[in-house]
Amino acid sequence: MAQHYFTADLHLCHEKVAKIRGFDSVPEHDYDVIKALSGVAHSGNQIYILGDLSGGGRETTALGTLALTFMHKDADLHLICGNHDSFHPMHRNYVKNRDSALLNAAFKTVDTMGTFRHNKDKVLLSHFPYTGDRGADRYPEYRLNDVGKPIVHGHTHSSERISYSDKGSLQICVSLDAWDMKPVPKHTLATIIDDHS
Repeated sequence: MAQHYFTADLHLCHEKVAKIRGFDSVPEHDYDVIKALSGVAHSGNQIYILGDLSGGGRETTALGTLALTFMHKDADLHLICGNHDSFHPMHRNYVKNRDSALLNAAFKTVDTMGTFRHNKDKVLLSHFPYTGDRGADRYPEYRLNDVGKPIVHGHTHSSERISYSDKGSLQICVSLDAWDMKPVPKHTLATIIDDHS
């Protein structure tokens, strides 16, 4: 039976992030990231990447790697754009960038937010949490309004999986940094929501 997986902040080809994560080289970092994604890319699974595919101007290389890796896999990749993704509306040429053949080859869908249902209610998907960052909140104009629903996000690179917004809403970070460099299955997120709502 097909499953849904969620992750964020791949930062493929991004030397600074690879070093922060303790890797000796970008290829070593990228190998681990792609291996983890490939490990769940079967049986019609749906894999949601909540932003920041790359960084440091290496987006084309990252997209090429994803497109080639998943071209013959029995899974679909979906992208919720982040601030490091040139196809997010915060970037001037995002419309032109969304017309990229590599982007369309790698991802079944590309958006700035999404949802899934749990217990007959919506769980929101965004690159950004409602509130919280490394320091002052960046990009407040691109964050979803806090309507009291749980939100699954990336962006912060936090090792803490669970936080709460300023209004007390549950926020679950699926950044690779919080999950030992692995995607998170939907049933794990459902358990967290049940235990913390």
